[in-house]
Amino acid sequence: MFEERRIRREATSELDRVRREVDRLFEQMTNQNEWLGLTQPRTWSPPSDVYETETYFLVRVEIAGMDEEAFDVTFADGVLRIRGTREEPEAPRRAYFQMEIRYGPFAVALRINQPIDADRIEARYESGFLTVTLPKRVSGERRAAVRSSGSVQL
Repeated sequence: MFEERRIRREATSELDRVRREVDRLFEQMTNQNEWLGLTQPRTWSPPSDVYETETYFLVRVEIAGMDEEAFDVTFADGVLRIRGTREEPEAPRRAYFQMEIRYGPFAVALRINQPIDADRIEARYESGFLTVTLPKRVSGERRAAVRSSGSVQL
């Protein structure tokens, strides 16, 4: 019985040593980007919806915890780009039990294959959603209205 307790104590001691070493390595890995070979934080893409109506495209990006001025929204060469950085709130050192909210730089890029009236693009941030409205450009053609009297008016 004494021998069995000694073996358990040695095994427990060895497991504790391995656990401490794994904890130390994990701490080192998370605190030193050089160890991972990362010099820049990774860019992530927040969830987004895109839909089209007869007169516009609408893009909704779910990105809570931002300020309006933190977004960079551009449209060039048929591509809408939304960029920014969601900063992690400052808090004391903590241990996570679950971590799903992403922080750091993000980007969304969408190609719109129809003419857009770039001068009328609007972006609005409200209740954790950035909504970008891209009005379709009306072509230079005008359709003729046909009347029953036989005359055509443009």
